[in-house]
Amino acid sequence: MTAENGLLKERIRALTATDPQHVFARTLNFVETVDMEHNTVRISHLPAQSRHIGTSINFLKLIPRKKFGLLTQGNDGIFSLKPDGRWSAAILSADSASVDLASFSLDPQDNLWVGTLGSGLFRALGYGVFANYTHAGGLSRNTVWQTLYVAEDMLLVATDNGIDSLNPLTSKIRHLRDASTYTLARDNDGTIWSASNSHEIVNFNPMNGEEKSYPVSYVNDILIDRTGIVWCLTDLGVYRLDPTTDTAPQLVPGLAQPSPAGVIMQDGTIWLLSGKHLYFMPPGSAPHRLEIEWSQPDFNPLSLTVKSASEIWVGGDGGVIRVMHDGNVLVSQTYFDRSALIGDSIYSVFADSRGWIWVGTNRGVAVFNGTRWAYADSSDGLAADNLSQNAISETPDGTIWIGTANGLTHVLRPDTLFVQRPLHPFVDSVQAGGKPYTGAKLPYRDAPLEIHFGSLDFADEQHISFRYQLNDVDPGWVVTGQKTVRYPALPPGTHFFTLIAFDQRTHRESAPIVVRLCMAYPMWKRWEAISLYILMTLIVGYGLWNWRMAISTRRIRTLERLVSEQTAQLAQQLRTDSLTGLFNRRAIQEILENIPGLAAGSRTIYIVLIDIDHFKTINDIYGHVAGDDVLVEFGRRLRETMLDGETIGRYGGEEFMGIILSMPDQIFPRLAAIREAVETKPFSISGADVRVTFSAGITALHLNEGWVQAVARADFALYRAKNNGRAHTLAMFDTILSGEPGS
Repeated sequence: MTAENGLLKERIRALTATDPQHVFARTLNFVETVDMEHNTVRISHLPAQSRHIGTSINFLKLIPRKKFGLLTQGNDGIFSLKPDGRWSAAILSADSASVDLASFSLDPQDNLWVGTLGSGLFRALGYGVFANYTHAGGLSRNTVWQTLYVAEDMLLVATDNGIDSLNPLTSKIRHLRDASTYTLARDNDGTIWSASNSHEIVNFNPMNGEEKSYPVSYVNDILIDRTGIVWCLTDLGVYRLDPTTDTAPQLVPGLAQPSPAGVIMQDGTIWLLSGKHLYFMPPGSAPHRLEIEWSQPDFNPLSLTVKSASEIWVGGDGGVIRVMHDGNVLVSQTYFDRSALIGDSIYSVFADSRGWIWVGTNRGVAVFNGTRWAYADSSDGLAADNLSQNAISETPDGTIWIGTANGLTHVLRPDTLFVQRPLHPFVDSVQAGGKPYTGAKLPYRDAPLEIHFGSLDFADEQHISFRYQLNDVDPGWVVTGQKTVRYPALPPGTHFFTLIAFDQRTHRESAPIVVRLCMAYPMWKRWEAISLYILMTLIVGYGLWNWRMAISTRRIRTLERLVSEQTAQLAQQLRTDSLTGLFNRRAIQEILENIPGLAAGSRTIYIVLIDIDHFKTINDIYGHVAGDDVLVEFGRRLRETMLDGETIGRYGGEEFMGIILSMPDQIFPRLAAIREAVETKPFSISGADVRVTFSAGITALHLNEGWVQAVARADFALYRAKNNGRAHTLAMFDTILSGEPGS
């Protein structure tokens, strides 16, 4: 050992040991492993990071854990020592940037808890299962559309700001190409094909930067077969491009309808969606349509994946369908609706090498292993609940990459999604009349009883509810998401309070825990008093009964009034957005469910989705408080433009939804008037006057049509409006896009 290492060893402070033969110690930049049995010493130098999170020499810590290996603090988060001897850094979250990391710990369920200096305690969501990459960690933009595996040390990431190259081994990110990119494909020569705007695809070489563009509009997906032919799936149909010739892309006969997604099988067969139909093309063959009538008449297919030569999964509005076929003959189909998938909108369907089906939705990801479903959302560690279209992929190591609206998620251990952890409810305290209940029999008194409970399952906290019952008091099981129950009084006798925790999403349920409560009988119910009652009945019976009834009646009226007031307040809160005071998403959806497909007279019902342009930029420049002020003022201006019978609400984030009544030839002038009323006057943001614009997608609600389909069309129109430059309106009439005059 060198003199330098000898001095280092003197500074190292032993923190913990995995067994009597091994000791681990840590200084600021080094970790020492001492093997007592073999009399060897190994010193590891932690890799340099970007120092988003500082560390304090006073709180350096090591934790040996079988599941994660040796853990210690790093500059960007937590380092783990892998079996091959390499250190791997896990960036905790963008919210943890610029804080001083003091200490950390793993609880019995392997949740990672991190203590900071001056910023409190937080839990690293999904540590060891999910790793997230965001703009704060180096991505050029948070909106991730697709990933493409190139090599062990290179994963291409398509974002709203171009193409990034991510090294999964080191978590380093570098920017390769500007321009918003929505889909990626790699040919046999190693060059990359991408759709970067609405009217062209680009073939570029990541090694030398050379590129060539081809005119193809509104590309949804790019497929490249074994012969090098490029297939472009667009809103206008399927185009075939031979890069070895100078011939422009050619529309494939019979496939002139919108094509949102496709897959190439190992034998070269292409499966794709065209319109509402499913087609397949063996190598060198013309398209063949699979003869199928969807089990759901209003099903609109948007994505697909091929699990095997006879099994295809298709995602669309409201659910996914598993299709079993024999050539072009349908064998069977199985429909999984939103109750199984947790989300209302299906954006991605992907079959991995295990045969698992991954379904990306607007509320997280659902995974089917052939037997049951598992789920994950932002509360579990995903970068965001809202996934991007066709943005799920797999790398050769079996891990899964998921693109979301707020970053890229790497699912490091997919198998853990199906681990059924037992739930651990507990009763924290019981108070009778404001004093702690110790278990002894309570002297009878008419005082309220409060029971406080919870669950130690932090990883599933967002999805856990409770079922409880106090025998002889509750007529049945009571379900709640709260963690406190209050009874006005505990009746005399022995009672048992039973509590069960359950996760409705995964159908898990804990073993019941029971608390025994004893209340003494009042004196007037003892045998000594009964004799006295008989003697006093004729004298004071009626007066006592009347007095007791008056007290009971007054108490009941007071309780009824309190319940009525609280019920009214809760009903109002459930329908109102707390920030803007407009209807919230739930209220808007209830309104849509209760309106007919056509308005009275000749006016039509239109659904319009309005999205504030560049709202993230406002938050980044002026702060989230100023952003909230913009949302409030924006909602106020929208509300003032609404006419009788029309509705406006906040649909989520910076997105608003309006229900507008208009003649068909007046809808664009109506939207122009709304735009003028909202955009003409600048918004005062932190003392500065800023012009705020919006993009809008609009569609008509047809007679006898479900609102979900109409909202999906409006959302598609909004998506195109934003991609075409923002600050204008597009309408979606069935599958035809139409812009406002001058847009």
